[in-house]
Amino acid sequence: AVVVVVFNVAVVIIVIHSIVGNNTPTQLLLWLGYSTTVIYNYLYLNGSLING
Repeated sequence: AVVVVVFNVAVVIIVIHSIVGNNTPTQLLLWLGYSTTVIYNYLYLNGSLING
């Protein structure tokens, strides 16, 4: 769980950097991928907290 949280923090930093920097198509695709991963991890953590 700790690894997932650290990963999410790193992803948020990358996303902010992408928004502040030049929004190239590649960065936008990466942003979508990272956002999906963060949302999945968020739902997964909520599920694990609720179920276990």
